[in-house]
Amino acid sequence: MRSLWLVVLLGAALCGCRRSDEPAGAAPSKDDAEKSGAKISKRTEFEPQEDPVIRVREKYNAAEQITDPEERTKALEAVAWDALELDPDLSLEAVNQLAAGSDGSRRLIGHMAMRLADEDAEQALQWVRALEDPAERSDAIGRVTVVMANEDPRRAADLAVNEMAEGRAKDKAVVQIVQRWVQIEPAEAAAWIILYPDTNVRTDGVRSMLDIWLSKDSASAGSWVGNLAPGPVRDHTLETAEELLHGRLADRAPAFVGALNDPELQTQFQSLRNAK
Repeated sequence: MRSLWLVVLLGAALCGCRRSDEPAGAAPSKDDAEKSGAKISKRTEFEPQEDPVIRVREKYNAAEQITDPEERTKALEAVAWDALELDPDLSLEAVNQLAAGSDGSRRLIGHMAMRLADEDAEQALQWVRALEDPAERSDAIGRVTVVMANEDPRRAADLAVNEMAEGRAKDKAVVQIVQRWVQIEPAEAAAWIILYPDTNVRTDGVRSMLDIWLSKDSASAGSWVGNLAPGPVRDHTLETAEELLHGRLADRAPAFVGALNDPELQTQFQSLRNAK
């Protein structure tokens, strides 16, 4: 179910979207208008403007009358996006008219989930868990965990692993969580991702983690790699680090190699470099 409390929370999340230095309804000054070539007249200054909320609701009413299924879906999706900030209640109403699990519904629900998570991650998680369509629910949980990773990356990672269905959405969420985690707790993020199942997700996650860590503190990254147990994981991690340090992060290589603190590992790193 798509709970109605979403409307209240979404409205609160959106209320601060307008820049404080741009008051609602402020018209451009005469100088600004003249610079842009606009014409000012007494008639247009006082001419009433159509309420955008009324306009988007009229679009919704028109969309409901469309008989062609494909065209009706497109019109409802457009209304849902247009109403997201103007009228969250109407936006949710339009989403409810879409087929659950459809691409359009999943994109809109995912966007709503992220906006809600910015305001209150726990309530957003409660809402997305109640979604009936499995694909829609999994994708929305992923959006919430990525936002949550900015404050509590370990919990976000556990939620992604345990509550998301296998697939592209989960893979993407895991890598994005690691990217945020490494900026807060690099050693913890690194220790978590190297234990992830041996898949492309781990490969991508390790590379993303090292890219960020090496750019911020290559010495501590080198110390961490130097303390890994010998084996395929350490070999792959060292190889990935060398690839990154061979390119745009080349100036970070001396600090990384010095921090490896293991002559054998330093020799292995140099061998990888010489093989280029």
